[in-house]
Amino acid sequence: VSPSRLQQANAMLGLSRSGAFVLGPAVAGVVAAATNPGIVFVVDAVTFAVSATSLALLRPNAVAREGVRASFRSDLVAGWHELTRHTWLWVIVAWASTFLGLVVAPFLTLGPVVAKESFGGPAAWGVIAAGWGGGMLCGGLLALRWKPARPMVVCCLVSLLVAPPVALLGLRAPVALIAVLQVVAGAGMGFFAAVWQTTLQQQVPEESLSRVSAWDWMGSFAFLPLGLILAGPVSAAIGIETTLLAAAVWCVVSTLVVLAVPGVREIRRKDATAETPVAVAAVDPALVFGAPER
Repeated sequence: VSPSRLQQANAMLGLSRSGAFVLGPAVAGVVAAATNPGIVFVVDAVTFAVSATSLALLRPNAVAREGVRASFRSDLVAGWHELTRHTWLWVIVAWASTFLGLVVAPFLTLGPVVAKESFGGPAAWGVIAAGWGGGMLCGGLLALRWKPARPMVVCCLVSLLVAPPVALLGLRAPVALIAVLQVVAGAGMGFFAAVWQTTLQQQVPEESLSRVSAWDWMGSFAFLPLGLILAGPVSAAIGIETTLLAAAVWCVVSTLVVLAVPGVREIRRKDATAETPVAVAAVDPALVFGAPER
């Protein structure tokens, strides 16, 4: 896509994913009610064949690359060198790993438990999860229009919106309030996803983008599995309320630390005037928070 439309393209990708997260559970509910839950998984499996067929039918334009890839290891090393060359980039990736491991993982693991113990069961958790999906849609719409001059500063600030619903879940606040705050948090992270991908594509040389994106994903998800494993034992030791409140505190403290890094604050949006097409990534880590039990 042309540089002038890069953020809008990322926003549209985010809107399509968020829409699927909202529509998918509704369709699954109808199928489960009309047949049985097992049929839902059969339909889900068929959709992978549809996806594979769709990808096979794509005919992307060839992109000329300079040089010859020496080995998989050399690609990893080249991507690592490019990642560490940008302070703002490696700081954000390191922060994301702790964010997913210490904030997202406890929320996803303990949320259904709280819903069962205090809110009446799965329906309440469905409302909370739907709030996140709806918010992601709003964030994508916002990203279609607003291009912040200091993208990483705004991304850090909207990340703070995640803390309130996590804390209030631990405090067993009313479901409606948590769901509303989830809409707000989802909107922030939907906007974050589009702006982050756009900034990455603008700041990293195109020939290094896929390699840096690989490190972005590996780094960002590094602690999520461990966080999912430990959330249960930790909450059993110190309590669900304390665990979720600690997660909310970490969200705020870690985000403010990142915001204090000069390299993060100094990144400015690039207003490219050239119409040279830029490759757009098709996935983003932000969706993990609202994925169904992602």
